[in-house]
Amino acid sequence: MFKKSYLMILALFSLFLNVEAQGISSNSLVWKISKNGSQESSYIVLTTGGVCEVPPSVLDKASGLLGKVKTYYTESAVGNKKYDSMSEQLLLLKKDDNPIRKLLPAKDYLKLKSKMAEGNMEEKVLNRLKPLVIYNLLMKKATPNCNTPNVVQEIFRSYADQYSVTTKEILNIHESFDYLESFGTDYYMSEILQLLNNTSVISSEIVSKAALYQKEDLKGLKSLYDKSAFLSSKFKDESIAKNHIRTISALIDKVKGGALFTLDITNVLDGRNNIFDELKAKGYSVSPVL
Repeated sequence: MFKKSYLMILALFSLFLNVEAQGISSNSLVWKISKNGSQESSYIVLTTGGVCEVPPSVLDKASGLLGKVKTYYTESAVGNKKYDSMSEQLLLLKKDDNPIRKLLPAKDYLKLKSKMAEGNMEEKVLNRLKPLVIYNLLMKKATPNCNTPNVVQEIFRSYADQYSVTTKEILNIHESFDYLESFGTDYYMSEILQLLNNTSVISSEIVSKAALYQKEDLKGLKSLYDKSAFLSSKFKDESIAKNHIRTISALIDKVKGGALFTLDITNVLDGRNNIFDELKAKGYSVSPVL
């Protein structure tokens, strides 16, 4: 039962990552990046969880890039099946960590237990999971029809496999979990309480996000995130956001062109720390693929 539950969690876990951002100059989810002196360009495809399908316009753009891309990079190794055995252990609390039943008020714990029971999760399994995992499971339940694993990233991984394009990750599996855990238990507990007690509002925001994503309305997405304390909650800790953007930009700089990077839209929607501004500061030109 434990093995089955953890595999289910791994399948869902890839969901999880107010000044006008300088980098958002056009409505597109596909961007070309070039550095002076480099013969080859690279490309960024912006992804998000909570969508049912890849926008057809994005697939059309991607089909025209296949001959220009030698390496495909996902932002995170989470969700890659080859790391399932390693990921299982990273989902679990350590020996001295408090289980979720000791972290939540009694009435909220009962709500959580009831929601998890809907998916046949045993209480003892629930209390072995880290708060960041429980947060991701609740995100799935907020919009059950379309809050799938990162379908955009997986479609592009399939493209890479089909056309024998090398696939890599920006963050390896340990770095991926380290980044997620860097937000801390208090952050995830706050998000869990929001998901338990403001489900309808959050569900509506996620549905709105999916609709804007389907239209490649990046400016609309920026406006939605600016208004939503929940969607933009990861922007609050500026040091985490800044370090993450620097890590991504450093890898992009090493690649020297010919790559396609799938990055979560949050990496461009933060007005203080976003990948477009960081790349421009390194001498890159950033332009939409229209």
